[in-house]
Amino acid sequence: MAVSGGADSVCLLLLLWVHFPHRRQDIYVLHVQHGLRGEASLAEARFVAELAESLGLAYREGTLAPLGLKKVTEDALRQARFHFLEKHMRLLGARVLLLGHHAGDVAENLLLRLGRGAGLAGLSGLRPVQTLPTHLRLRPLLSLDPDKIKNALQTLQLPWCQDASNAQNVFLRNRLRNSVVPAWKQAFEGRSLLEGVLRSRNLLQEAHEAIDFILEQRGITLKAQRLEVHALQGLPVAALRRALETWLWQQFPEGQPLNARAFETLLQALIAAKPFKMSAGRGFIFLQNGYMWYGEKAL
Repeated sequence: MAVSGGADSVCLLLLLWVHFPHRRQDIYVLHVQHGLRGEASLAEARFVAELAESLGLAYREGTLAPLGLKKVTEDALRQARFHFLEKHMRLLGARVLLLGHHAGDVAENLLLRLGRGAGLAGLSGLRPVQTLPTHLRLRPLLSLDPDKIKNALQTLQLPWCQDASNAQNVFLRNRLRNSVVPAWKQAFEGRSLLEGVLRSRNLLQEAHEAIDFILEQRGITLKAQRLEVHALQGLPVAALRRALETWLWQQFPEGQPLNARAFETLLQALIAAKPFKMSAGRGFIFLQNGYMWYGEKAL
């Protein structure tokens, strides 16, 4: 389990410890120091280490050393954080990663992805159960309001760490959390904004899974080096978009080299099913003779 020391991850760790006493020997507490806040970062690491020790749980800690990153951004820190977590999961032979995300994170994520023009996959992100090739990511607190989590800890007089940098509007997520989401809640005048956001996230996930089911029923193989264009003909544009996104991730696992405009151009070429060539990464994406494929040399 990833434990930052904040209220959400502390709450989940304690719930896990209480409800699964027979699995305590299998729980590993992983803490990542971003190294951005000096003594405050060290104090949080000490708090999580002492918490794990008091519960009799194994503890591992890592430092991101952000000065070694090309640029300290939210995305760079997130990728480095998951790199550490997944590295230690492999070393421990762990197959499940628990995360303390809550309903507030879903609202922030939705706003972030909307601003970036995300599709179904992005808008339905932060799923309660996320299946990855090497492990599961579980988010048991995803339906809970963050205020309820803090109130529960306060009632039981249980401590947690308050990250002072969360109050600073340096990163976009903080600006959304501190200014936009509170105003959004207030505009709803007593109605539960987070319940509505969660329902929308669930509906988006259902639509996303329905498209995957359509592709599966068609027998379309998206993990192959070549994409069979003729097998996609007649499908709704949403299904074609999903097929193209998935195929591109298979070709470029380190990140898609196409921006939104280039992707739309490629999608239109797929719909037209006519010969096409586009520069991508170190090579080219070709559409010819009923197939789409990627090659590092032009034909």
